[in-house]
Amino acid sequence: MAVAEQTEVVDEEEAIVLEVGEEAFAGCTYLQEFGASAEEIIFGKGAFEGCRSLNHLSLSADSIEIANRVFK
Repeated sequence: MAVAEQTEVVDEEEAIVLEVGEEAFAGCTYLQEFGASAEEIIFGKGAFEGCRSLNHLSLSADSIEIANRVFK
């Protein structure tokens, strides 16, 4: 599935909840950085699985929920 289908912002104006769905970026071997800001950020299972070039995360949130195998 495409990234747009797996990533959801609830209440877009205020970015209250950002949900990065299961395997949203899986296999994106050229992804080097990811940044997000919201009150709550939720990462689904395998969201960054296989992202071997990912070397920097910049997250700003009151609450971050991380499922199993997000970075495997």
